[in-house]
Amino acid sequence: MNRFTAPLLLGLLCCFVSTATIAQNKFKPKYLRENDKTLLNLTSYASDNGWLDFKQDAQTEAIDPDAFLNRFGNKLGVGNGYHLKPTKDETDFREIRHQTFQLYYKNIKVEGVEYTLHSRHKRLRTAHGRIIEGLSTDVSKPMPERKALEIALADLNINADELKGRDMPKGELVLISTDEALSAQNVKLCYAFDMRIAGLKNKAAKASEPQRIYVDASTGEVVQRAALSSQCFNPAHQHQPALLPLRPHLALPGTGNSLVAQPMVASTFTPFSVNNNRYFGAQGVGNFETEPVSTSAGQQYRLSLPGTNLRVRDAYGAVPGPATTNMELWQNGRDIFNPTPHWGTNHQVGTMALWLTQRIYPFYEQIDQQQRGIDRNGQYPLVVININDTRASWDNIAAIGFGQSNNVHYVTADILGHEYTHAVTQNNSNLGTGAEYKREPGALNESVADIFGTAFERYLFPDGNQTNPSNWNWTLGEDGQGAFTQRSMANPEAFRQPSRYGAVDPNWFPANQAVSCNSLNNLCGVHINSGVMNKWFHTLCTGQFPAGTHAMNAIAFDDAIKIVYRAVRHYTHSTSNYADMRDATASAARDLFFSCSPQHRAVVEAWRLANLPSPHRCDPGCDFDVSPNVVSNAGCNQAITLNATCSSPLAWPCSGLSFSYSGPNVPYNSGGAAFNVTTPSSSGHYRYTVKLAKPGCYTPEKTFHVSVNCLSSGLCDFGSDPRYVGTWYGLTVQIRHINGKNVLVTAITGSNPDKYYPRGDNFWGSFSLDPNAANLQGCLNAGSTGWGGLSLPGGLTPPPGYSQGTEADGAVYFVANGGPPPANPCDFSQPRHVGTWNGLNVQIRQFPNNKRALVTAEPNSSNDKYYPRGDNFWDNFTKTSDAEQYRACLNAGNTGWWGMSFPSISPPGGYQQGNAPDGAIFFSTNGLRKAASAGPTPENVSLVTVRPNPAQTVITVGFVLAEAQRVSMQLLDLQGRTVKQQSHAGVAGMNEPVLNIASLPAGQYMLEVRLGTERIMQKVIKE
Repeated sequence: MNRFTAPLLLGLLCCFVSTATIAQNKFKPKYLRENDKTLLNLTSYASDNGWLDFKQDAQTEAIDPDAFLNRFGNKLGVGNGYHLKPTKDETDFREIRHQTFQLYYKNIKVEGVEYTLHSRHKRLRTAHGRIIEGLSTDVSKPMPERKALEIALADLNINADELKGRDMPKGELVLISTDEALSAQNVKLCYAFDMRIAGLKNKAAKASEPQRIYVDASTGEVVQRAALSSQCFNPAHQHQPALLPLRPHLALPGTGNSLVAQPMVASTFTPFSVNNNRYFGAQGVGNFETEPVSTSAGQQYRLSLPGTNLRVRDAYGAVPGPATTNMELWQNGRDIFNPTPHWGTNHQVGTMALWLTQRIYPFYEQIDQQQRGIDRNGQYPLVVININDTRASWDNIAAIGFGQSNNVHYVTADILGHEYTHAVTQNNSNLGTGAEYKREPGALNESVADIFGTAFERYLFPDGNQTNPSNWNWTLGEDGQGAFTQRSMANPEAFRQPSRYGAVDPNWFPANQAVSCNSLNNLCGVHINSGVMNKWFHTLCTGQFPAGTHAMNAIAFDDAIKIVYRAVRHYTHSTSNYADMRDATASAARDLFFSCSPQHRAVVEAWRLANLPSPHRCDPGCDFDVSPNVVSNAGCNQAITLNATCSSPLAWPCSGLSFSYSGPNVPYNSGGAAFNVTTPSSSGHYRYTVKLAKPGCYTPEKTFHVSVNCLSSGLCDFGSDPRYVGTWYGLTVQIRHINGKNVLVTAITGSNPDKYYPRGDNFWGSFSLDPNAANLQGCLNAGSTGWGGLSLPGGLTPPPGYSQGTEADGAVYFVANGGPPPANPCDFSQPRHVGTWNGLNVQIRQFPNNKRALVTAEPNSSNDKYYPRGDNFWDNFTKTSDAEQYRACLNAGNTGWWGMSFPSISPPGGYQQGNAPDGAIFFSTNGLRKAASAGPTPENVSLVTVRPNPAQTVITVGFVLAEAQRVSMQLLDLQGRTVKQQSHAGVAGMNEPVLNIASLPAGQYMLEVRLGTERIMQKVIKE
């Protein structure tokens, strides 16, 4: 997170790099040292860092995860007096069970030694962890805890008498290893004290961050010191020993201590000028929610979110002192108020901090629906700003702090996302957290925070801007007011970070156990060596290594971020190193996209480029490809054979595979390496697909085409008149002969003058076809075009007597000369009513950048409030009789939840964007709005209600019927597949049928309820 700019510190760092040697992990598991075939023969992968992948073949013994440790514990290094205590046991949406265990020796915790099992349907898939063998440490006679505490305090130049009246730090007896080889002789019994001592008047006390101090319980030696907070974006790591005394929360002047909170209010603010055109568009105004507070002095608006612990406070120049936490600075700070909900440029650092913290909550939810807040239980971090210190940090307790010094502010999307991610990581896996915030674990923690900080910045931009270098980018810290770029994920070398692992990279910090980790060496390079994983992620998303040079096939950014999230949550421990992260991300990619998928292969290849090659993690049994062998030309109604072969680059036999074909005249789920089929009865270019499938493996598929020709003489003569072939959204579809080409067109029915839109050959199949024209596809020869054939065919010019024009949305038309062209049917300068849904009006409206989108508008709304929807919402509402002709005009794009999610569009002039309490995004005319007091949101006044939601076992579906009728209900999964159906004999009045969802996997579903002609959709979350 930090760039080292102080000359003295740079010199010190360069000295370390030139004289120290690269750290080598010398640990080797017992089963590898002894070449234990009874265990290894069951595996497809076994690494020196303690990872095991188990074969999943039918011939291989299935290992029950609940019996694994008892059966193979000795081979892992588990001996007498050892106990692996369960700390986590959960099953995810892939039905993969993750069990984590903490090692204890004679009832004493062995800190940093964890073991994890991953299984599916009681069959073990992966096991990993490093067990210290042969422990014999005497734990029976530790020194008194009080004596150890006095030693720890003395290490900080603090006398125990100075802590009278305070809660004394508590010691925990733990066993710790002092070498990376995890040898038993270097394990010490220690008292561990978390030293968070603030506000001492003792000027001799060491000015340090909160730290964990380990005192040898036998000798009294201070063995280790470890930071207890993540200090970030501080170029010089300088801290000044001063602290304002703690005091109670402050009330407004003249109000005593009476603050009465009310429901949140939609508010606006003006962000730092550097961000105006980045997050907020040309208007440069942000929308967020603040909390009105009624007092005897009148109503004020506070930077807080009612019903949550989210509150931004101002430290007004407080300087962190010895062991000060952000939590203490927050308690010491002032609430931030404004007399109106329109903050303008008042408190810009605070308003930006609140807006970002509100937005990052749904960002994490769209990666994992269970990641609600930093702890998966809805908790927001506390936020404190304007600390008189150049830093941003997470204090490992509850608060994020942002410093300011010399008008440098660090409240930006990527930095807040970075600090928030430290909290998420601590709650999910403890990777490189607390005592392990050093060396490689700490560097990985920092990189994960960089990755998600960058991803959060990307999330804030609409889709069209996510790859625009002037908007979203691969740098961190560049957006702060007066701040400067501190790191580049694309080019770590620009900031003296390595892009390759180990001594092969001159910027690598050699953080072996011989080096003592402290603030002078950045805790052994946590903000330096993070560059390796940063660059790995950049390579994974861009395929570039180095930047600008193509080195591999990239994967989608959203796929990459889900892989990293899953790796951290399920596959890392507190002491995980780079080799562990390599294997963790490979395992996560395999879980999400299956073994040997493009994503799985890309993860492994990107680590190879980062100098962390791995044995072939693609399961050999899944490493196969398919090649079709089919005739490319055939006649109508001709029998042909669809044939395909399987091949493996490792020459492994293609066993346990199934073939399936799809295409014209192919029955559903037709299988076999060869399959006989009859070609269609009409000419055309027909598409067929062959897939190879095997449980647990990525399914490769290949598409091929067969040209079918059964034309008779004169069939394709369109020289005189257009040939009618069908209809498309109110337009007539024809084939016309235009300058030597037979071209599909969509013509405005009855237009005068004649006006039509030329289409590509691949537009065939997108319209309602006249059965009498089914044999004409083979006549087309204008060529395929983009957007499924909707674009103008290349090289096509208007025929004589016609001229070319372009609609506002870019559609090209030809029109007969002699008069103005007919009106554009897609003109929505005024909202067009097309139906109703859930008591709301459904309209099509025009938006900036020529976007036309469906909206659900509140009837008779005083501020014209409506909710933009995706194009695929079209099938979810009751339409007017003339609506169908406007379907083709929509171009906002499809969105999640069958179109109910927000498409990436901007509010039109005079409108502002807001968020309903459930997260739904709406546009309304400018002006004050009280979200909670203006009446319930559409979801609360809907025709259909669901409670509870989220739910675990049953849901009650509520609706009112005017008369008795049968109502059908069904639950759909995210792929649109029906997972549960139920019919209800409805009665006039209120109905509340119950659906049992206990057997469904946890996840998100869509409930569809049909009430007469209404089709109502509601989101349901199963926990």
